[in-house]
Amino acid sequence: MSGHGGMLRWSVVWLCALAARAAGPATSAADFFEMRVRPVLAKNCYACHTASRMGGLQLDSRQHLLAGGNDGPAVVPGDPDKSLLIQAVRRTHERFKMPPQGPLPEKEVSDLAAWVKAGAVWPDSGNVLPPAKNSEYVITPAQRAFWSFQPVRKPEVPEVRHKDWPQTEIDRFILAKLEEQGLTPVRPADKRVLLRRATFDLTGLPPTPEEADAFLSDQSPGAFAKVVDRLLASPHYGERWGRYWLDLARYADGDLGASKDTPFPNSFRYRDWVVEAFNQDLPYDQFVKAQIAGDLLPGREKWLPALGFYALGPGDDDRVDVTGQVFLGLTVGCARCHDHKYDPIPPRTSTPCWASSAAPKSTKSPWPPTTRWLPIRRSKKKSTASKTKSTTFRRRRAPNSANCWPRRPRATSWPPGKC
Repeated sequence: MSGHGGMLRWSVVWLCALAARAAGPATSAADFFEMRVRPVLAKNCYACHTASRMGGLQLDSRQHLLAGGNDGPAVVPGDPDKSLLIQAVRRTHERFKMPPQGPLPEKEVSDLAAWVKAGAVWPDSGNVLPPAKNSEYVITPAQRAFWSFQPVRKPEVPEVRHKDWPQTEIDRFILAKLEEQGLTPVRPADKRVLLRRATFDLTGLPPTPEEADAFLSDQSPGAFAKVVDRLLASPHYGERWGRYWLDLARYADGDLGASKDTPFPNSFRYRDWVVEAFNQDLPYDQFVKAQIAGDLLPGREKWLPALGFYALGPGDDDRVDVTGQVFLGLTVGCARCHDHKYDPIPPRTSTPCWASSAAPKSTKSPWPPTTRWLPIRRSKKKSTASKTKSTTFRRRRAPNSANCWPRRPRATSWPPGKC
């Protein structure tokens, strides 16, 4: 499959993306907690119910939440009506009315209730650190070993028992995991099934009858490699796989969460740029640089559409959050107000991130670039000026020439007069 040497880079990225998609509901529940629940607890509850443990209650982990305080568990997962925490924030409990300074907004109360009803999901916090002495923030060796902090390296290819099955080194990694679980690979797919799988996977479309007939009749050893090359060269490849990146970049044609239609007139330029980047097999490092600082790269004009990665977002907070999640696998947004519970990010580290994200301002750049349309506009202006001069000249030379042409007939003026 010559000509597609950069595809391995994309393969690594999309294996990660597909793994994230496979996480599905768990990821959504974790996001809901981090964005809707933890900020409410941090703002209204942590002052009294973390280290100080007022009423014997701590609200800084799921274990403490279920253990509860002097009056029993704080929540009953799946049943908000029976949960002391929800009764307290709804102010329906006869003794507990929380927070004491005043009721929470209705939206925050409903978010807390929805979180408890969904099972009170609290992302794994096995790496939560105990309070350090003198408020010194400590990053553990386990946190330093987080996957996104590690340099890219070539892993050692594992040994396998069934040495005749792997066709590539990647197959050895797959087979090693299967053998680890006591499993064996299924039988090879027939050519028709293999073609359908590859075509759906790479383009999202089924193979045409002509494509199926051509593959089935091709008995050469490189028949499948030719199919893959053809699919990777198809414009549908970028349309199929670019959409996964657009999901990560939270692409939309208008304002997110708006109550009415608020279209961005040129948002499609970022979408088309991503699709074309996949189709051109743009190296991943250039793909990232263009979206973060394309206006500073050589050949600036061709990279400007890539800046939609930030320009189409709702604001500065979103820039920091999407950068951390997409490129580092970190929820940086949680560290704005307090030490992150499991990612190694204290507020003093995250603050410069918000400062740097607030510095750039979104501006409108003409597209196509001025170097392309300005000469056309000038040419049109010259043409219009020439036409005006020509018309004026003709009128001065022949002021009565209009009378030479027939007009709409009238009862009193037909036939027309002669010049």
